[in-house]
Amino acid sequence: MKIRSEINKKKRFAVKVMYLGFAIFLFISILSIRYGKAMFSFLGFMGLVGLAIGIFGIIYPVYAIKCPKCKQGWGYMALYGGLFSIPKRVKFCPFCGHDVDAEF
Repeated sequence: MKIRSEINKKKRFAVKVMYLGFAIFLFISILSIRYGKAMFSFLGFMGLVGLAIGIFGIIYPVYAIKCPKCKQGWGYMALYGGLFSIPKRVKFCPFCGHDVDAEF
């Protein structure tokens, strides 16, 4: 498996979790406004759960996406570029210099 595909797989997971969490938050917020529920009701709690899932989707790649070769965290570099993948112009791991298109 290539380093690029491993990093892209983790990045896609994080983006999906982020969008799912924010979609839950938005949906519950609209329901809460529509039916006049208080913020601390069950709908309000579920909205906060959706917000927490969305924030987790943002924070996860910063700490969890690492180079499979050198195990150094890519941090915000993993979030750079495309929405579901790292850009094609990223050719090497910034820490170990290993080609991201090579097998690890």
